[in-house]
Amino acid sequence: MNKRKVLMVLEDYIKEDIIIDPKYSFEFYKDEYKVLWIDLLVKVNEFLDKESATKYFDETFLNKEETYKNMLFVLYEGNIVGTCSLWEGYHFGERRYRAHWMAVDPDHQGKRLAKALLHKIIQLYNNMGTNIPLYLSTSDQNIIAIIMYKSVGFKAVIQNDEDKENWKYIDNIINKKLNNIKLVVFDMDGTLLNDSKEVSSVTKNALHLLQENGYKLAIASGRSPLGLKLAKIKDIEFDYFVCSNGAIIVDNKDNIISQNEITDMEINEFVKDCEIDKTGLMYCFLDGNYSYVLHDYIEYMFRKVPNFDKLLFDNTKLKNRHEKESPFAGVIADYNENVEKYRLMYPNFSFLEFRKNEYDLFHKDSSKSAGLKILCDKLNMTLGNVMAFGDHYNDFEMIRDSKIGVAMKNSIEEIKNIADYVTDDNNNDGIAKALKYYGLI
Repeated sequence: MNKRKVLMVLEDYIKEDIIIDPKYSFEFYKDEYKVLWIDLLVKVNEFLDKESATKYFDETFLNKEETYKNMLFVLYEGNIVGTCSLWEGYHFGERRYRAHWMAVDPDHQGKRLAKALLHKIIQLYNNMGTNIPLYLSTSDQNIIAIIMYKSVGFKAVIQNDEDKENWKYIDNIINKKLNNIKLVVFDMDGTLLNDSKEVSSVTKNALHLLQENGYKLAIASGRSPLGLKLAKIKDIEFDYFVCSNGAIIVDNKDNIISQNEITDMEINEFVKDCEIDKTGLMYCFLDGNYSYVLHDYIEYMFRKVPNFDKLLFDNTKLKNRHEKESPFAGVIADYNENVEKYRLMYPNFSFLEFRKNEYDLFHKDSSKSAGLKILCDKLNMTLGNVMAFGDHYNDFEMIRDSKIGVAMKNSIEEIKNIADYVTDDNNNDGIAKALKYYGLI
């Protein structure tokens, strides 16, 4: 299909501070950048060869100081890996500025460079003090770029029936491509993290592309808010955190969106039963996890968790942490196998096994799916706008209820059986592969 040119105009600028790797730097034109610009534009197929690119540069840019001042570059280890220019065009019957010659080296895509370039070009234009909106020209085949432009505030320009048909085509492609997905949610252990408890560079790049394309990102984990914070997932700014299997939801500013609490009466009664049965017990609070019964059991469970000494505190003597605030979840070390009895005795509790004889404890109304439903309500979305990734029992409802549920190859069979798609495992970039499969990146 032949490419069709479409125009977009910046109507409502959505300002955003884009954080990129400090190894990248932004600079304006220097004479030695000419050859590098030509190499980049040929590499991204804007020109067939260096000869045609050089001819265009010489005819269009050469010795034009005003144009040079508006040519912005991204450098990495001395090489140009991205560029965008503020350019004068005539698409509206008058001289007007547009964002032009946007290009990012394929080897450096997925690092939010294009969006960072665009924001800097917009700021450069705004500093000129003109009231005429900035515009850009693109192709109806550049769907991912159009999604990014829309996320910054660019709108379709429709001047005639041909434009109307072109944008109808684009919108249909976008709707199919996105499946109405607005929020992408990831379990942590066994999903987002590989077996070395790290996020691979390929997965990070995929998540950056997701954000560049306008999606919100969330983590849904059995970990507490403090546990997620101490995990220190570098270079990725998630928007929301569904913690402790949905018992508490926070945003990336630590604001609590929702919280299910365990009552004082249930806390005290359960402590007594755990002491009698010699069951290790801890309760989870915003500032950490406090053991109430058999601290050694709980400490043994946490022994492999990084920074566990900052997460776990011994409260077995005083048993009073809940007097300041109610816990939202807990964990038991049930090595004497009393959990079935507890399920009958405490119908308001859910017990979910995450390792043999070790269980997450939370309010019966809590689950990752229920937490996501609350979050979606706050964001004026539904679970029909959610794509979720998971691998274990506590992901079951989330995978089942989301519009697109993706199971990792390393998932338990129960998760694979209900998933819409089974991707590669957590050690082989399964997340990135699924996102590409569904066309979100």
